[in-house]
Amino acid sequence: MATFISLTVALIAVFFGPAVAWAIARQQIAVTAREAWMREFREKVAVFLSSNAEFRAHVLRDTTSDPENQKCLAGIKDVMTPCYHVIRLLVAEKGGHPTFLQTMLRLVEEPHEATASLTRQFATEAEEILQCEREAITTEPSVWRGLRTSLGLDAKRRK
Repeated sequence: MATFISLTVALIAVFFGPAVAWAIARQQIAVTAREAWMREFREKVAVFLSSNAEFRAHVLRDTTSDPENQKCLAGIKDVMTPCYHVIRLLVAEKGGHPTFLQTMLRLVEEPHEATASLTRQFATEAEEILQCEREAITTEPSVWRGLRTSLGLDAKRRK
């Protein structure tokens, strides 16, 4: 009897152990990827917002066509434009968020006319996106559920 139990435990460990390890690794990779996305999104939004604020401050401060000021504005736009495109691509990767993208476009196209409320709206929408992503991490399926899915047990139940 002891031999049979030992054999059964060994067989379970051989087949079930790697499946559990794979489910855990898969879940950790998904969470790590989502956190990396959030980090890059947060950094680009921060650079975009600070560049936009600096741009608006320069435009409001100097109404003349001073070449030095124009050079400074061009430098700020050189920082802001790549951030704009990276943010757009990051959001496209997740899908949706048209209001956020429209607000960001308005900040790019009309930086001198953009009000503080538009900037606050953009920042609030960015925070909401990050909160949704954080919530998605906390509601990731459990390891057991991931294991059942990876083994195809959930698919059989649905049929």
